[in-house]
Amino acid sequence: MFTTILPRDTQETVELLKHTVLLANFYLSGGTACALHLGHRLSEDLDFFTPNVFDAKQLRDELLEQKTVQILAEDKNTFHCIFNKTRLSFLRYKYPLIEPCSPYKGINVSSLIDVLCTKLDTISARGSKKDFIDVYCAIQKKRYALSDIIAAFQKKYKDVDYSLLHIMKGLVYFEDAEEEEMPIMKIEADWKEVKSFFIEEVKKTKL
Repeated sequence: MFTTILPRDTQETVELLKHTVLLANFYLSGGTACALHLGHRLSEDLDFFTPNVFDAKQLRDELLEQKTVQILAEDKNTFHCIFNKTRLSFLRYKYPLIEPCSPYKGINVSSLIDVLCTKLDTISARGSKKDFIDVYCAIQKKRYALSDIIAAFQKKYKDVDYSLLHIMKGLVYFEDAEEEEMPIMKIEADWKEVKSFFIEEVKKTKL
């Protein structure tokens, strides 16, 4: 794991959270999990998923035992907050893991391929610059080809009525991401090159 991608506040938050009993049922996903695997950019938010139903109030109360919590949103199986200057999200995510999680300081971290599947799902709805860059860097580091990620996506969401054509169109739709700032990178990445890469990859991909 590339632990240097975490800002100090986030590292401190991880140390606090590993003592939280309820986290045993959650795993870290999203951009921070991706950055821990690849070491390509800084990431500070912590997104936790679980396939199980959970009590947001119970989770909130347990966090409050350690630090003040600024609640951003609380609903059934959903909890978003600021804890120790770190944005935390806890969500029920019913889709199965393709590969086992890896441990990091007492926290389960989603496999890279599982994270990339969720990135494709997000990009198909509204891709951020970070989402495109995460998938791009995973492929550039030769961890996976785009065809591998698509195959894994089809396996992970096999019970979902999705359009693969819509997924591919999302990979070349950059309008929502254009005005966003580049994340703080640990490796070189040019936004124009990222866009060109996906345009060429989608052209080569057979549905």
